[in-house]
Amino acid sequence: MTPRTVHGDGKRNPSRRQFLCTCGAAAGAVLAQPLLTRLLEAVDHETGPAYMAGPGGEYTPRLKAAFARRREHPSWPGALYDSEAAQQQYTEKLLDAAQALGVDVDLRGEVIHSTEEAGAWTEEAAGEHPDGLIVFVLDRQPPGWPTVHKAIDTGLPTVAYAPMGTTFVGQASEASQHGAFVCSAADFSDVVLGMKMLRARAMLREMRLLVVEGQERREDEIPFYGTKLRYLPESIWLEAYEQTEVSDAIRNLADEYLATATEMAGPTEQDVLNAVRAYVTARRVIEREEADAFTMHCLGAAGRDATYPCLAFARLLDSGVPAICERDLHSAVALMLVPQLFDRPGFMFNNVPVSDRGAMICSHCTCATRLKGFDQPSVPFHFAPHHENRDAVPVPHWEPGEPVTIIETPVGGDPRMSILTGEVIEQVEVPPAGGCVVAPMVKLDGDFDNIFDLHEARAIERHHNILFYGNWRRELHAFCHLFGIEALTWPD
Repeated sequence: MTPRTVHGDGKRNPSRRQFLCTCGAAAGAVLAQPLLTRLLEAVDHETGPAYMAGPGGEYTPRLKAAFARRREHPSWPGALYDSEAAQQQYTEKLLDAAQALGVDVDLRGEVIHSTEEAGAWTEEAAGEHPDGLIVFVLDRQPPGWPTVHKAIDTGLPTVAYAPMGTTFVGQASEASQHGAFVCSAADFSDVVLGMKMLRARAMLREMRLLVVEGQERREDEIPFYGTKLRYLPESIWLEAYEQTEVSDAIRNLADEYLATATEMAGPTEQDVLNAVRAYVTARRVIEREEADAFTMHCLGAAGRDATYPCLAFARLLDSGVPAICERDLHSAVALMLVPQLFDRPGFMFNNVPVSDRGAMICSHCTCATRLKGFDQPSVPFHFAPHHENRDAVPVPHWEPGEPVTIIETPVGGDPRMSILTGEVIEQVEVPPAGGCVVAPMVKLDGDFDNIFDLHEARAIERHHNILFYGNWRRELHAFCHLFGIEALTWPD
């Protein structure tokens, strides 16, 4: 069997990430050529979808994979199991997934039949510094699981897949305890999850986060994750905003927002026009500085002379470009992770207790509208003012009964992630309530009737956290396990 490799497209602009994240296409979607042409035209338009314009947008994660099984007929999984047919089936699934996810997978052409071959493959793989290894264990005898352990010993994150009925609990458990993400199932979806985890970790390392704060231009890096930081002076924002003229394209996009919104609860048409102008400003700065994500000291950089970038950040998030206010680096890590793993945007919020209901309001003024996924339409939204009673903020409707996940990722010190799940129980109206205007109320799973126990239990340590649709507790726990991040999960 000859080696097989599937390549993502490593082009600069437009890149694979641009199509998968910015134009509403879910990761894994195959774009027809006419649609592809329209997307390219949209990206060239100043009001079109944003895209990751930095090193992350250019990067194609690289994985190496191999099959391992005994050369002679194995006593288990038995004579009824056609390992060659299984190998062909999983080869096709692997390469299809690689193409869909936009990663390069270098699949070893020959099956590993001995521990010596396993050692040679893992040593060669380690020398090429890929972003992860995938080992298919087709029977319970050596060299299958020894190959997995040799892969783990390289220090590279390893995904091990033993199709259902081909291994025992003890073997899989031992590999898992040593750090591998082990899948033992008939369904291939866990392997795809493993590939997405490997991709996500690599992308966090490669991405550049643009930070507008202070008075100096400088470079830095987020500890452990390796995310690149480029700091710009706050004056950059106001200068760029003033240089962004109101064009017909900006007017047209503002008209689209006005026509789509269910209500105008305070802002004027001019406020919406200014908000779209801020979006074009942000998009231009991101492209000029070759950034993949964006954050700024909004209240200081915009001041009274430029509109706050609430709509701008919401539209960036809807395009798959992480954008976060208040230059919060802790929450930025989580906001960059969510689209990579779950094909949807996250929402950074202030955690506001509701003590009489044992619940929490997730309150802020910057929220995407494609809450259910980049391949899904925007949820209904209306316009309200920022909590300072100015500008135009799109307020999406968070649907009661929808499951949600909340994560917190402090940076500095040993890496850790708090993971909570729950469901939306109400959308709070602001006013009459105080705080920021996007305010879904969440009831958490577990014994948190006293909402103040959250802080005591280290479930929530900071005032900013990330909320997104779906119960992803298992997947996030697996991500933490694979990359040595302490996972603090509730309920246990």
